[in-house]
Amino acid sequence: MRLDAVPRPLLVTVGVVLLQAVAFVVLAVWQLIVLESDKVAMSATTSAFYVIAAVTLVACAVGLLRLSSIARSPIVMVELIELGVAWSFRGMWFVAVPLALASVVALVGIFAPASIEALEPAQD
Repeated sequence: MRLDAVPRPLLVTVGVVLLQAVAFVVLAVWQLIVLESDKVAMSATTSAFYVIAAVTLVACAVGLLRLSSIARSPIVMVELIELGVAWSFRGMWFVAVPLALASVVALVGIFAPASIEALEPAQD
């Protein structure tokens, strides 16, 4: 895998997606730290969900680095969901703004003409 073959906008998207994966891991650990004895199952399953989400995002980021077009759709879906989450936090700008900015940057990077061209399958 050669990084110089990956367009810059796509590299930016990969960086944002990897940061989001790190955020999910932090949330998983935090969920276990604040574990309440009467909600063990809920905390464990929530942490497991966060870890699965992080692993999925990392897998998609690696897919983008390998210029695999199949990784594009899950990332677009995650970013659109994140925009909805940001909108739901609109009263708390310190949460909404970073979420929205990350999503917009990732979407702009993935839909940049150079990224689309790099991810399109070769036509015979």
